[in-house]
Amino acid sequence: MPLSHRERVIRALRHQEPDRIPVDLGSTICTSTHIATYQKLKAHFGIKAEDTIINKMMQTAAVHEPILQALDIDFRAYPIASQSPRSGKMAIRMNMEWCVASPPAHTTTTW
Repeated sequence: MPLSHRERVIRALRHQEPDRIPVDLGSTICTSTHIATYQKLKAHFGIKAEDTIINKMMQTAAVHEPILQALDIDFRAYPIASQSPRSGKMAIRMNMEWCVASPPAHTTTTW
């Protein structure tokens, strides 16, 4: 029985043998793909969503969930919220810039 994505990654991090090597595509700037290549990948899978550049200098694109699922990718990008050095408000650092953040609507967390 194949492992879940989470179990596969945890096994690899614990130096235990997973069922296959965990695969990443786009969860970091370093593992993302150039916008021109990503547009071809979207066309192949019939994805009509708008492109999001995650690094202007490298011209890397955010990868949409349907592509991650079709390719059975194990990792997902997850923005980390922290205190912005400029405003002192909670913010998410995306594209090398700070964006003011709000807690997700489905939680009772206050920032």
